[in-house]
Amino acid sequence: MVNTQSELMTRAQALMKQKDDIEAEIKKAQDELQSQNVGMSDRLIDSNGFPRADIDLVVVTTARSNIVSKFFSLLFLLVRNLK
Repeated sequence: MVNTQSELMTRAQALMKQKDDIEAEIKKAQDELQSQNVGMSDRLIDSNGFPRADIDLVVVTTARSNIVSKFFSLLFLLVRNLK
């Protein structure tokens, strides 16, 4: 199957849009973590083993999950379109 330059350009633009959308979702989740003053590897329990009272655990765990999920979506998008 021979692709014209126009078809290839259209496909590339669609892929870049998908990539940009996924990156925007990752950025949103990162902003949610930043609003809680927590990163991807900060502990969610205090020194006594209890959930930290200074953060919203639901927001943090959801944001972390979204970042990982969207990262793998982006990775899959790139790998799937290498052919």
